[in-house]
Amino acid sequence: MNTRFEEFFIDKYPKVKSFALRILLYEEDAEDAAQDIFMKLLELPEIWSENEPEDKLLFVIVRNHLFNIIKRKVVERKYQQSLDLKNFGIDDIDLENNLHAKEQKS
Repeated sequence: MNTRFEEFFIDKYPKVKSFALRILLYEEDAEDAAQDIFMKLLELPEIWSENEPEDKLLFVIVRNHLFNIIKRKVVERKYQQSLDLKNFGIDDIDLENNLHAKEQKS
């Protein structure tokens, strides 16, 4: 691994993870996000290869990555809720059919 990137990682990782934790609220999510961000940054040497990389650009990248995570979670949650509603509707119909069938047997 590039020594400059290692220095950059050691210096910036705690800040990135702390920022992610404040946004995502869960330690594991923050660690995953920080690791994903640094994997992307590894491919962007223009950000970390300078002697004094600019934090502003780094945190724009971090912020955008975190917003994408949140957007994805919102979409996943909406999809899960729509599935739950569909399943709830199917269960209601089955319950009505079962009750109707029992009433007819009586």
